[in-house]
Amino acid sequence: MFKPVEKDVYTWSVPDAEFGEMMNGHLFIQDDGYALIDPPLMPDLLNSLGVFGKCKAIILLSGSHKRGSVMASGMLGAPLYVPEFAAVNFNLPNAKPYKNGDNILGELHAIEIKSEIGVFGEHPIHEMVLVDSKKRAFISDVCYGHPSGRLNFAPEEVIPGHSPEQVRASIGALIRALPSGINTAFFGHGTDIKGEFSKQVELRRKEFNL
Repeated sequence: MFKPVEKDVYTWSVPDAEFGEMMNGHLFIQDDGYALIDPPLMPDLLNSLGVFGKCKAIILLSGSHKRGSVMASGMLGAPLYVPEFAAVNFNLPNAKPYKNGDNILGELHAIEIKSEIGVFGEHPIHEMVLVDSKKRAFISDVCYGHPSGRLNFAPEEVIPGHSPEQVRASIGALIRALPSGINTAFFGHGTDIKGEFSKQVELRRKEFNL
């Protein structure tokens, strides 16, 4: 059910009930518990998580992944961290808004990413990325790994007929925000990339002359 990506990071995948695409959640283990990042719901979640200890936090990266995070927070009795720019849409008394530059659980550094134009229809990318002390990134929707190892940028392979300008906007948003040297990334969709993330970003950047 949970697949190890690295020694301290596990993932699982569930088809989205509304749109059908696969959604990935990640479990980030710390010395005294774990955090769930953008968790989609799955059957028997509570029993499956029991072997990992206590849930310290549920961390939402994108407002579009709200449903699973809200329900997991309620079931596990764990605080729900919500991007400040998305918190106005929640009406959750126990939610903990966080913003660009904040550190969550002392180890996850939050970075805000926003595209300049609409990427999903009229909607721009607007989400948080978390970078840990090993310079690994947890990413929601702005990009996602293909099984071939290629790095796709929203909305590639999601919206037929998307424009190059939309893809360029996602690449630009990512490279403006993220620090250099991040070689491993865990995604809300697609396939996680270990050791090749910065290389793949550079290949796509050159492709679009950015």
